[in-house]
Amino acid sequence: MPAPTRSAPAAFGRGVSQVVANPGLLLAPLAFGGTVAASVAAAVLAAAFTFGRAFTSAARMAERGPGALSDFLEGLRGLLFASPGAVLLALLVILVGVLLLTAFAAWIRAGVTGSLAEIDARAAEAASLDAFRHPAPGAAFFASASRLFGPFFALVNLYALVASFVVLLIVLPLVGAFVAVAAGRSGLVVVFAALFAVLVLVVIVASAALRVVYLVAGRVIAVEGLDALAATGRAIALVRASPGRAATLYLLTVGGAMAVGLAFVFPRIVLTFAAGWTNAGVWAPVLVSGAFILLQMAAGFAYDLAVTGAFVALWPAEAAQVAPEPPLP
Repeated sequence: MPAPTRSAPAAFGRGVSQVVANPGLLLAPLAFGGTVAASVAAAVLAAAFTFGRAFTSAARMAERGPGALSDFLEGLRGLLFASPGAVLLALLVILVGVLLLTAFAAWIRAGVTGSLAEIDARAAEAASLDAFRHPAPGAAFFASASRLFGPFFALVNLYALVASFVVLLIVLPLVGAFVAVAAGRSGLVVVFAALFAVLVLVVIVASAALRVVYLVAGRVIAVEGLDALAATGRAIALVRASPGRAATLYLLTVGGAMAVGLAFVFPRIVLTFAAGWTNAGVWAPVLVSGAFILLQMAAGFAYDLAVTGAFVALWPAEAAQVAPEPPLP
């Protein structure tokens, strides 16, 4: 018997209600976003310090023109050969950093999805906003993150692997076109351009399907306790059983994301220009624009939580299915 489903608008509304009633859940993606920003800043500073001489040659190249390209390449080659151990250590640090960020992302996703599944299961159909308010959202988050981390870590890596393959579909024709241009093969350029246009459409559809399966697989892990591969298979089966509802919910979430973005873009442009006409100095437009960008990022994180909650709510679950395991005495 197919799993019971809610309508897409009802699931979308429940996803929004889960986040509005539990704003503390927003701290999780904000913490991850801050960690990523700090990691990127540290990587840029480390690269600037390590490859300072090469960057100096690049600055000279900007002043002197292409004649300084050999200086830049020579400086970079000399640095690599002079300290290969440092380069290998830097690559190892990058690899470890990416692995830790992936683990942190999986931990956040596990806690958020498990919490939203528990919140949705506690609220009856057509419940008021108060019914979605969890008495201890923090405890629910940490319990779910601890209980579901392993499967979500595997799911996040599986999703990244498949997404990389999808992106590769449009990268290969571009590389082929550049090679054909360099070789003067105009016929091949036309072939690769046509292939690129076709694959762009394929990638758009595949990305949407991949996103839906990823969100539904997270719901399956949180509710049914399956591992990543089994949850992916189960998610595909659920989507195939309710393709109309899944597609409608996805389109609703895309439309909502566009509305959230536009709600900040136009006020930011207007207020940035208004700040530029004041006598507050050149930093006023920068500060106004930066503040709106930060607010837009926070709204985007909150909306992503709502989208996750919506796909969790598309298939109703009983509270006993998603209750965290009792702590050991």
